[in-house]
Amino acid sequence: AYVSTGLVVCLQGLPASPSSLAEWHRSVNRSGWLDLGISVALPNLQMNAALSLDDIEAVMRGVLQSTGFETCMLVGKDWGGVLAVDLATRSSLAEQVVGIILLGPSSPAPMGSANLAVPVFLLWAEDDDISHFEELEDWKHSLDERCMPTTIWQCEKGGHRFDQVLESDGVAEATKKFTVSVFLMDELEKQLEEEHEQKASGTTPVAEKEGIGSKEENDSDEEQATTAPLNTAQRRSIRTERLTAELPTFMKEGKHETHPRATEEVSTTGCAAQATAPFKTNTVRRLSGALPHWIQGGMTNESE
Repeated sequence: AYVSTGLVVCLQGLPASPSSLAEWHRSVNRSGWLDLGISVALPNLQMNAALSLDDIEAVMRGVLQSTGFETCMLVGKDWGGVLAVDLATRSSLAEQVVGIILLGPSSPAPMGSANLAVPVFLLWAEDDDISHFEELEDWKHSLDERCMPTTIWQCEKGGHRFDQVLESDGVAEATKKFTVSVFLMDELEKQLEEEHEQKASGTTPVAEKEGIGSKEENDSDEEQATTAPLNTAQRRSIRTERLTAELPTFMKEGKHETHPRATEEVSTTGCAAQATAPFKTNTVRRLSGALPHWIQGGMTNESE
């Protein structure tokens, strides 16, 4: 069974064209999203005064419904950057946005950008001839007072093209790390919420309730598990393990903690049988606290 690790929705201001589609195609490959198992959607939207936020929300609901995801990360370029901020702050879908990447967004920065409650990765090329580099200061100021992490990356070259910006030294790797971080933060938060609900209701997680039966019973259960559809918890476990495997060693292991089970290689062969045990709560809490600081610090490869 294939389990996608998350949904990225790309938003741009210009109408779709062979050139823009080729740019996004190269960007998807260079960012490493496909290697991560990320699903990518590019709605056919363009800047239009007749479009309301309600119209955009309807398109986004259609994207989420058709892909089967509850949450997504937004990537906004020029007008798409403003749109991403509006969706994450002013729309009924705000809680379904887990992170935002902005590439040379249109200025001025929306007032709502100061209220963004998700991590932001802001990319800007000095030779951008559409969204001029000087406009970066306005966006920096608007994002500066937020309580959520922001990483800002300035590139000498790349213009107003995401695929070319990703060719700048370190940008593709940073984009991949940011993507891993925001999706992992979302999965860990959901697991903590579920554990809290289970504790409040006195429910025991499935993995803890399973007893040890006869060999024949266990073999039969394992055989059925390899063919049965994955439930929500199993899919979450697979996503969490795959995303965690992309983190630097010091992030996966923790300073005074044993190596977590989730850093092992994950195979989806017989994954229904393998994915019943969730992350240990102490690991979940540690990573949930560490990831925002790592994003804010520029997502380095070594502990500092």
